Amino acid sequence: MLIALYVVAALVAVLGAVYVIKDLAADLLLMGASLALALVWLIGALAWLLAPVSPGDAVIFWGYVATAIALPIAGVYISFLERTKWGSFAIAAIALTCVFLAYRLPQIWPAGFAKCRPPVPRSRR
Repeated sequence: MLIALYVVAALVAVLGAVYVIKDLAADLLLMGASLALALVWLIGALAWLLAPVSPGDAVIFWGYVATAIALPIAGVYISFLERTKWGSFAIAAIALTCVFLAYRLPQIWPAGFAKCRPPVPRSRR
């Protein structure tokens, strides 16, 4: 699921960058791609919740998930308000932010696709 998050977020970022380079305002394709990114995050959050290890700090987990779902929706709202290339830039920047959120989440909560290992005791010197 984490790979799907990376792929969808990267595709949305690249599509947004193409729109910015061509000086195009965000259209329904880019906005729909941004909403698809939010949907993939929602599905990913549900998959992580079904993992055998519960989140160590549920507040951080739900904070990351809520941010990652709200940002693409906010990007669509911004692109409706800003009908220039900067609306497309906002969606591209938000997609890149979602890539970094997806990268960081397994590091702070290893129940997803990171390997769950018990803590290794430090050897005494």
